[in-house]
Amino acid sequence: MVAALLMMTTAACGSDTPRIETVHGTADSPRLVVGVDDCNAHPTATVEESEAEVRILVHANRSWGDPDCADSVAVTLDRPLGTRAVVDAATDRRVEVLPPAT
Repeated sequence: MVAALLMMTTAACGSDTPRIETVHGTADSPRLVVGVDDCNAHPTATVEESEAEVRILVHANRSWGDPDCADSVAVTLDRPLGTRAVVDAATDRRVEVLPPAT
């Protein structure tokens, strides 16, 4: 299933499919904030959900800028994350889910 996506840009330079650096969220919420290795590229994300995992693929316009910045995108799952693993679909790398940033 593909979940809804929501663009939320904050501002590291990258490619059309930037690497996921961080994921923030909680098991009881369907909302995840995904931090990516890109800079001012207005990322979007597609999500594929299964019983065992949530695969996230981030898309971004190629952008060059300050290497000390990072973009983020918020995604809303069809249901709370629960115990499912989060996977960067571009690299097949499992990403640890961190508590929401304050």
